Amino acid sequence: MSTEEVIETGIDKVIKLWRELNLTRIVYNFDCGGDSMGETEMHIFQEGVGEIENKDIREFFEEEIYNRVDFYVNSDGEYHGESGTVTITLDKDDSTFNYEKNATGEFTEHLASNFSIKASKKEIRLLINTEITIEGDESEGRISYEKDVALSAQEDKLLQKLAERVYEEVSEHDPDGIDKEGTLEDYFSFATDLEDDKININADYNVRVYRTDY
Repeated sequence: MSTEEVIETGIDKVIKLWRELNLTRIVYNFDCGGDSMGETEMHIFQEGVGEIENKDIREFFEEEIYNRVDFYVNSDGEYHGESGTVTITLDKDDSTFNYEKNATGEFTEHLASNFSIKASKKEIRLLINTEITIEGDESEGRISYEKDVALSAQEDKLLQKLAERVYEEVSEHDPDGIDKEGTLEDYFSFATDLEDDKININADYNVRVYRTDY
C-alpha cells in the first residue's frame, strides 16, 4: 500500500469516527514565534454536548494540522510571531476537512518623527562653530564631533547639558502615526541638525504592532 493510500485510509477512519461522535468542530489554539512553536491547546466539540475528549481524534489532528496549515514560527528583526486559532470542520460532502486559520502577527515597525526645540543663541553659535551634533539612543544623549575642537570647560558643560535636554525631549516625545493598537518599545535613536534658532531632532522609534493582514 502506498503512503498516499495509508494517509487516505487514516482520514477515512477519522471521518467515520467524526460522524459516529457527531462532532461539530475542533478549535486549535496556538502561539508561536522565536523560531519555535509555543503553547497549543486542542478543543473537540460534540453536537448537543459541548467539549469532549477523544484520544484518536486528538492524536490524528495534532499531527495532521501541520500538514494542512502554515504556522510562521521564524522570527527576525521585525516579525516576532503569531497567535490565534485554527477551526477544523468536516466539509458538507463529508469527504474532506476544512482548516480555517485566524491569527494575529506581532511586529516591530520603525516610526520616524521629526520635531524641533528652541535653543539659545549661545547654544546655536557653539554648535555651528564646532560642527557638533547631538545623537543617541534610549540609554543617553551623546556629543558627536565632526572635527577636532578645543572646548573650554564652560563650553563643554553647556554641551553636556544640551545633550541631556535633547535626550529628555526625545524620551518624552509622543510621536504621531502610532496605530491605536500599537505601543512604543523602549528603543529609539536620534540625531540633530540646525535651523535658525532651533535644533531639529530626527528621531526613530520602535513601535510594537499587531496585524491580521500579513
